[in-house]
Amino acid sequence: MFDIFRAHHVLADGFSLLKLLIMDVCAVKQLPIAQPNPNHSQNRKPMIRKISRYFGPFYMLFRGPFDIATAILDVMAYNKNDWHVSENKLKRTLNSAISNDISVQTVKDIKNLCNCSFASVLLAAYTGAMRKFMTEAEYSIPDNILCAIALPVPNHPKYKLRNHATGVLVRLPTGLVKPLDRLKAVQANQQKLRSSTLPVTIFYAMTLIGGLFACMTRMVTKNSVTTVVGSIFPGPSHGMGTDRFPARQISYGGGLTRGNTGLGFSALSYNSKVSVIVGIDNGIVDSSKVPASKLLEYMLQELELIKDTGASTFTVQV
Repeated sequence: MFDIFRAHHVLADGFSLLKLLIMDVCAVKQLPIAQPNPNHSQNRKPMIRKISRYFGPFYMLFRGPFDIATAILDVMAYNKNDWHVSENKLKRTLNSAISNDISVQTVKDIKNLCNCSFASVLLAAYTGAMRKFMTEAEYSIPDNILCAIALPVPNHPKYKLRNHATGVLVRLPTGLVKPLDRLKAVQANQQKLRSSTLPVTIFYAMTLIGGLFACMTRMVTKNSVTTVVGSIFPGPSHGMGTDRFPARQISYGGGLTRGNTGLGFSALSYNSKVSVIVGIDNGIVDSSKVPASKLLEYMLQELELIKDTGASTFTVQV
């Protein structure tokens, strides 16, 4: 016998209710979360790092327009593929599936073996799964697919129900054939984003947008620029609940946002396991023909491929 605790994501976006449940009720400490830092990058020369550290606001002022222009060019170049269809072709019903638990240690082993980030491993596995899924469904394979990724931000204001997150646009290199090449490309893109001003800009934009009237918010929150929307969030590293009612699994499934985004995925770690949910609009891939569980199956296969072929020396040049 077990109970299911279910809440709409709007109650968790601000993280206040989750903090109440996790920290106050279940007495679990909140995990530290890395924060995007546009003023620092290990890939810059020492003088550039020193200038950006002392003149951060001015650096953002001049770097910001460049980063925004780059994002616009990415949208123009990478948002055209067989899965990025017009809104009237979407059915607004989901072909969805949830994975069996994936060991956090498995993902960490690949991360350490290939010298990359935890998120890059999952993104590369998802990219490889999409490539195989599209190939078998006889879709043409684009060089890249653009994905909007939500990112957590630390230091949420205590006991306030508000959005406290940001996001970035990530290129998923579906055109690359080899798993390690895809992982290398994803990691290189992640490294560039770490020194971008976009996450900080979007964070403040979300705060502003969240304070608008609903009719105004709807005008600016329609996503028509990415094929995929996703999130990879860390959860408690050990179990929660009471002796009688332990929480065996925690998963997060969001919608595909407003607009013509047709695919989505979410990954949430909890108690040494990762739970992945994938969703595809039935207007793109009908569940009666190919279930979304196939995409998860290919994602797990991709993780094994990366692990088996991973080299001990994995470097990325940006």
